Amino acid sequence: MMAKPVLFLKAAISGVSVAASTTVNGSAGIPYQWNATLSITAQQHSDNTSVPLGNFYTGMNVAVNDWIVSGADGGCLRIASISAQTSGSVTCVLEDTNNINALSDNTGNLNGMIQNGAGIVAYIFAVVGNVPLLSGVPVALPGNLSPSFVSNIISRFESNYGGSSVIGSDTLLLGVQGNTNKRFQANTSATLKPELRYNTATSAWEYTIDGVSFTSIATPSFAAITGKPNSLAGYGITDAVLVAGGALGTPASGNLAGCSGYSFNSLTNKPTTLAGYGITDGASTDANSYSFNVVFVGNDPGSVNGLPSGWTASISGDYVTITHTVGSPLQAIFYWGISTVGAVQNYRIPSASNAVTIPIANLNSQFIMTLNTAITAADTNGSVRVVVKF
Repeated sequence: MMAKPVLFLKAAISGVSVAASTTVNGSAGIPYQWNATLSITAQQHSDNTSVPLGNFYTGMNVAVNDWIVSGADGGCLRIASISAQTSGSVTCVLEDTNNINALSDNTGNLNGMIQNGAGIVAYIFAVVGNVPLLSGVPVALPGNLSPSFVSNIISRFESNYGGSSVIGSDTLLLGVQGNTNKRFQANTSATLKPELRYNTATSAWEYTIDGVSFTSIATPSFAAITGKPNSLAGYGITDAVLVAGGALGTPASGNLAGCSGYSFNSLTNKPTTLAGYGITDGASTDANSYSFNVVFVGNDPGSVNGLPSGWTASISGDYVTITHTVGSPLQAIFYWGISTVGAVQNYRIPSASNAVTIPIANLNSQFIMTLNTAITAADTNGSVRVVVKF
């Protein structure tokens, strides 16, 4: 892989505003991310293959997970995201990763923002394998750094991650300081830089690629899984009855040996009801049956008596509305109209002209009958016995 000059850009920080806050050591509302605009001074070098401008690094070369350090105090912030960039300007979110700046604030105010503003110079640099790239700085360095300034930067990274393990050209970073600095990062030469880290703001692990978080992964459905087994053994099932040649064989667990040849009639303790078999779409012969009387005044309903406990009735013209407590829809209804002529009861059922209706809104608690003496073959001022089944 061809070596590249070290990125070390001079910048000025402006337009700072709080982007996100968190809780630090029990103190809520502590800012740890800030919106900011970085004004970039191009860095000249001797690699004419640089993109987009040969022999120069500009704002277009700044990337997520680069860092910026204040020339005033050596305080560092990570570039967490970039929303816009040109050769001379970068609009981004700066982050006090793991709140190290806030915890190190010697004023006791948990201020994690680095010094910035008029007359304060900042520098943007890259980090590989938890090591800030401060060596190999071009001769035309845009500013001067003191040894203590560099020491402050290095100390920041040691405090941030608690050291690193480097293997070959890739790096695995494991932060183990307290409960906040948990971080696994693959630093490679690839464009995308994956990272698994503990987010102190949300108190949750998150997976990021170039700073973009993927905090949730949808659980796939069983149907979406490929390469599923097609046998009992494939699923590790050991207590099923095996099938051999289309007939029941010896159970895998050794139970029910020789179970082939059994008929339904030979089974014992068979259920005797629809519910026993789990059948839900059959009509039962043991439906609940109830009866009550409607007394006529002249030829129209006048009153209702003999209602089951909890039932009520209302009358409007030929319509008798019954509100019940059975909890299921009406299944059947018929009438016994009482006639003193011949001392008989006349059997009648509803028809299209004297229908029984059930309101959809009250399907399990109400029905409405159309009744008079002609419909029920009852005497004037007589009565009819109504029989209903659920």
